[in-house]
Amino acid sequence: MNDLDTSALKVFSIVVVYNGMKWLNKCLESLEKSDYPTSIIVVDNASSDGSQDFIRNNFPNVTLITSPDNLGFGRANNLGIDRALKAGADYYFLLNQDAFISPDVIYKLIDVHLRHDSFGILSPMHFAGDEIQLDYGFDALLKKFLSKDYQKIRRDCECKLYSIEFVNAACWLLSVHCIHKNGGFNPIFSHYGEDNEYTSRAHFKKLGVGIVSNTRIIHDRPQAKYLGSFKKMTDYEKIAFMKMATDLRDSSLVITIKTVWRLIRELAYNLLHFKLIRSLAVLSGYIQFAGKIPSIMKHRKLAGKSGSFLKA
Repeated sequence: MNDLDTSALKVFSIVVVYNGMKWLNKCLESLEKSDYPTSIIVVDNASSDGSQDFIRNNFPNVTLITSPDNLGFGRANNLGIDRALKAGADYYFLLNQDAFISPDVIYKLIDVHLRHDSFGILSPMHFAGDEIQLDYGFDALLKKFLSKDYQKIRRDCECKLYSIEFVNAACWLLSVHCIHKNGGFNPIFSHYGEDNEYTSRAHFKKLGVGIVSNTRIIHDRPQAKYLGSFKKMTDYEKIAFMKMATDLRDSSLVITIKTVWRLIRELAYNLLHFKLIRSLAVLSGYIQFAGKIPSIMKHRKLAGKSGSFLKA
């Protein structure tokens, strides 16, 4: 930990909070104990559980931005990114309210990025709340995109960089070059899907996305995906179509083919397996997606520009 000058580069950590009292103390304390010093910005999405007062009373060095409304994950992060950009940040460390870092994470990620600066997004290894197993979603991503290196990544004793198609935004280190080129999160997404769009846009703009082994955060969330209600199933399907439609790497024709094919495939599968409720959710999600196509096309044009969706 002696090779990197921790005063040379300004790091701002950004945490979006919504009724996060269960995790706030541990999350913010872990950032304050970081080996690499970081300024902390919290964007509160109109919490009603006392989160704002708790931060003011217990973390006086934290910059607190309060929103009168719940802006969702992406738009709230954009507020924090805007503030950090104006303050001259070199790196932007995005962390979920239900995640905690080990002290060396930011240091290690910056050290790797300085040797691989074509990458715009770096993420550490995500562990579950038991601090033993990998987070279920992160584990699934490794198996999907890095299956050949799966065992190697888990055993690495050094910080090695692995290029990946996507990693969720529970913990990201963004370079200032990435912010200037890729911008902020697409506001067409409220919650879920915004990190998929951001990473696909990064790939389109030739910015690498990577996982760094021998690094560690704890993501203390339920270790299973449960869609539950019809509304949640419908939202899931709508977002799935939106993620396809906002990928700048595909033309409008390709997107049309892909989304229609997904509709047919998912309807056929669920009907054949007598999953009538899920079939209705697929159809409902597609109809809602279709209603947003004009807005999606408008946002696609904006997303192609440098510094998209940021005010600064």
